[in-house]
Amino acid sequence: MKGSDQFRSNNKLGYTWYPKDFISDPEVMFMSAAERGVYRDLIDIAYMNDNEIRYTGEMLAKYTNSDIETIEKVLAQKGKVEEFGYSIPSCQKRMGIIERNRQNGAKGGRPKNENSSNSQTKDKPKNPKKTQTEIQTIDSKIENRKKRESFFFNELITFVESEEKLPGTYPKEMVREFYDYWSEPTHNGSKMRKENEKTWDTARRLNRWYRNDSSNNKNQITTQDEQQGPTKRIEEQRKQLFGE
Repeated sequence: MKGSDQFRSNNKLGYTWYPKDFISDPEVMFMSAAERGVYRDLIDIAYMNDNEIRYTGEMLAKYTNSDIETIEKVLAQKGKVEEFGYSIPSCQKRMGIIERNRQNGAKGGRPKNENSSNSQTKDKPKNPKKTQTEIQTIDSKIENRKKRESFFFNELITFVESEEKLPGTYPKEMVREFYDYWSEPTHNGSKMRKENEKTWDTARRLNRWYRNDSSNNKNQITTQDEQQGPTKRIEEQRKQLFGE
């Protein structure tokens, strides 16, 4: 054990004290005020000597202005017996924190939190120019879709029923409903609904739409009739009228 002349300060810096951790320790809670004071002094002595308390009970009692019995009781609770004497486990934790802070300071500061770094990477675009290009591309697709939409609208005008009610033409309201449905943009606005269909023929689609409308059942034209053509239908009507 070292002599009493070894109680001296060194060049170590101070450490951060956490009162909440200290007072919430169950063993500390049941200590007397004198025992808590001794424990605080032992932590300081351990810290200044690299967590190596190489002093006798008498020397520690003299240094802490206490008695040997109190010293031994506190060391039994919060100390750890070593070959050289005692160490204080809670002091070792403080020294570890200080050493990490020292190393981080030598490297230029505290290292960034990986999760925070990843979050910032996700939130911020890696290539702002590329993002701007993508935005321009989307705008261009939307603009092109609007042009095709206008062309589709003009195409449907030719199917609108006039006063003559020519074959293959339909009521204006129905054509408008047809247009509103099939020109609806997709979620990204680059296409119309009709452009997601595998096949498309406007005349046939309009005819099917017309036939599916229950109000038009009386004037229904079947696909088979459409394929047979007007000549075939006339021949069948002649057979019904004249029994041919």
